[in-house]
Amino acid sequence: MLDIRQFRANIVRPTLEAIGAHSRAAEDLVLGTALQESNLRYLRQPNDGPAITAEIPRGNRISRHPKGA
Repeated sequence: MLDIRQFRANIVRPTLEAIGAHSRAAEDLVLGTALQESNLRYLRQPNDGPAITAEIPRGNRISRHPKGA
């Protein structure tokens, strides 16, 4: 298993910051999903599963509510 603190600090947080969606709650959600799906055993999903090959359709955007909203 990957070290949870390193995964959060070096992968999850910078990625969320890069897409403008960072918050502690977002970190917790991504980290919890990674733990549930793979127990942090894999950096890539085996057999090119849907988590690796899925794409967001063009024009769709991640919406973010202002802090405190």
